[in-house]
Amino acid sequence: MKLLLVGQADSIFFEHYTKALKRKDQSIQIDVFSVDAINGKYDLSACDSVVINTWGKSIFRKVRYVRILLAPFCTRVSLHKYLKSQNKQYDVIHFKWLIPGVVLCPKLYLRYTKHIVATFWGQEADAHKLLYSSALYKRILISFLDYASGQIGSGNSKLVIQNRSKFYYGIYASSVLEHLHRLREKETKNSCKEEVGVSKHKISIAIGYSGKSLHRHAEILIALLDNEEFRKHLDKFCIVLQMNYGCSEVYAERIENLIKGFGIEYVLIRPSKLSDLEIAKLRIATDIMIQLSTSDGRSSSIIEALVAGTIMISGSWLPYAEFKEMGAHFYELDCIDDTLPELVLRLSDNFETESKKCQANIDVIPSPTWDSVITNWIDAYRAIMAK
Repeated sequence: MKLLLVGQADSIFFEHYTKALKRKDQSIQIDVFSVDAINGKYDLSACDSVVINTWGKSIFRKVRYVRILLAPFCTRVSLHKYLKSQNKQYDVIHFKWLIPGVVLCPKLYLRYTKHIVATFWGQEADAHKLLYSSALYKRILISFLDYASGQIGSGNSKLVIQNRSKFYYGIYASSVLEHLHRLREKETKNSCKEEVGVSKHKISIAIGYSGKSLHRHAEILIALLDNEEFRKHLDKFCIVLQMNYGCSEVYAERIENLIKGFGIEYVLIRPSKLSDLEIAKLRIATDIMIQLSTSDGRSSSIIEALVAGTIMISGSWLPYAEFKEMGAHFYELDCIDDTLPELVLRLSDNFETESKKCQANIDVIPSPTWDSVITNWIDAYRAIMAK
């Protein structure tokens, strides 16, 4: 099988996904077109070839407003040039991040493959724009999906292909979960807090699970720290900002400068690669996770947090109904306003009780391994190719 993956390759998910594919079937040839720069933080050695979008080196990338207009078209041209240069027919071109730059002109992809496959990372239909228009992007995306031979994912997207015969179930796993289960047998929450840098006397509050701006770090910090009642209790809390991937040093510095002005204790994990063991310790060290990002898929990071017994505050717009159906206990908010600090204070006043409720999530949330979930993806590829 000749497979081309198109997406954000500088990611722990690409690393584990490609390694799991190769472990399952050595004959799969994996080429990657990364829409963003690759900083060498993740091991992509399972891939036969990795090429980066030339837009990353364009002088126009630094020009405000112009870059927003040009980025999708330059990305599309870069991808087309790459496909043309390969001079090969792929069995499947799998788009793992449906940004505007890759969904343009889908018919042209059929020169290089018979089978286009789509996977929604989160709620792209609501998060992206083309030429400043979300409606235009959505129309282009729907046209792209019409050309797709199949869609693989959890089914949480609003734009799951209507023809159910085109849909195949596939989820990501987490190698962190294995460490979580082992750590619970030999580590305490306080020992993990100590390694992360959080005082055992503080309630740790994580904002999202990465440094991507979609986690709305600044908006959430302002909602918490501008609240008069919350400011009376700053000594109870430590804010954890996990900026280890998905952001630049500039963004991390901007968020740090913001929180510095409020006088609350915080830990900021700067852009770098954390090992699976370090992430597992971070999850155990987190008492409360505020997950009010603009969009999210069936994130492994959320599963990790729930399995770690973290008290979760999520957005009601996020696709976590599946976890409720499993019997998981977590809280939801409709927006970011004063209801957020009010809820955090209420949870902190009853912290032991709330923590015990969330510890029960460990028993209801499954912990799939990469080797177990990758079979679904390979089976989906083969079923699509057989059509």
